[in-house]
Amino acid sequence: MSKQKTYFCMSSEDYAPEKLIVLGQIITNLRKPWEKLTGPPPKLPLDINIAHKDDYERESTKGLSACLGLFANFAAILTGNASTETRATSSQQSSTICKCSKLETMFFEPDAEFAKSVVQDPAVKEFLDKNVFTGRSVYVVTGIKIARGASISKTRQDRFAINASAAISTGAQTSIGPSVSIQKTSAETETFGNSSDFVYAYRLRKISVNRQGKASSKEVTGGELHGYGECDGEESEEDAEPGEIESAEVEGVDFGLGFKPQGFGLLQGEDETDGESCRFLFPLA
Repeated sequence: MSKQKTYFCMSSEDYAPEKLIVLGQIITNLRKPWEKLTGPPPKLPLDINIAHKDDYERESTKGLSACLGLFANFAAILTGNASTETRATSSQQSSTICKCSKLETMFFEPDAEFAKSVVQDPAVKEFLDKNVFTGRSVYVVTGIKIARGASISKTRQDRFAINASAAISTGAQTSIGPSVSIQKTSAETETFGNSSDFVYAYRLRKISVNRQGKASSKEVTGGELHGYGECDGEESEEDAEPGEIESAEVEGVDFGLGFKPQGFGLLQGEDETDGESCRFLFPLA
């Protein structure tokens, strides 16, 4: 099965192309491509693929709900038993519609020689040497999608409800009691048009080094995001011993195409360069 490209959608429209997110730059936090470890290598591959789609539109919807219930029995009142039940429900739903006059895609497919050049970068080598025993990795931005002439519409609705009831047993297999229900709903919409160009999505390749000092490179398809939290990257460096990077090699995709990491939604799309199916992972928060 041929590998399917995966792009991670940005959660903000504030990052202009060729500024903080550049093709080929090296990062350590795959959720924050604007925080670079170092810039792109001096020589990027010559075969940079560029394509675009006109009048692009995407709509994404996400929802979250939670329910908490509490049931309690307490001592007999008069000749019967009393019980109460309280249930709180909270839900949040949001949708985003993005339209742009042109969606431009630039990407390259790094080979083994490119991976070797990355790990020889002083900043990358120092980072990997320090983290050889902690499993930390670096990531190369190998693809960028740029939205040009975009208009955005965002809608969010929050709902909170409390239902409470009390029942008193009469001793004759019947119960009576009051019930109370309180609901609160709020909604907001944000719309803007004629936006300046911004980075819409990005594609990554992971470069890591094992305890034997061997480096490897593989496409990021979402699996690395499973359980990846904000605390990632805060490991202590005191116990990590430097290791030597001897070689780099390119590996295949290591996660199934249907995998969706926690905290992300999944959309299927079409790649501008070859018309093949590709994945879009967008953050739910």
